[in-house]
Amino acid sequence: MHAIRLGNLVLLAPLLIFASCMVTPTQETNEMSLTMKTGDVGPANEGKLVAVHGKIVGDIVDDRPWGWKIYLDDGSGKLLVFVATTTGIDVSHFRAGQMLNVIGLSGHYEQHIELLPRTLADIA
Repeated sequence: MHAIRLGNLVLLAPLLIFASCMVTPTQETNEMSLTMKTGDVGPANEGKLVAVHGKIVGDIVDDRPWGWKIYLDDGSGKLLVFVATTTGIDVSHFRAGQMLNVIGLSGHYEQHIELLPRTLADIA
């Protein structure tokens, strides 16, 4: 097993968010994200770092032990933001109607399109 060093190119699959280690994003990583509408996140950008802005619609869904489901909508379509428990993100202060900016990996689980934030720094 090799250590990841600054400057290494690393390919991440969305399922790695459940691994026992966590990759901490840098400012450079966040600047490379694609800014999109919530309704445009999907198969065409799967595996890419995506940034969205939208309103929380509905209640936060407790899906532990895996995580929590937050639905965001900017008017273009509802998007599932899946916050894995391994990220350490505390979702207790998020509420329906709140506006959020989220950066995460675009992916899917079964038939659901989802955005996977990596750390609290990915949600503002």
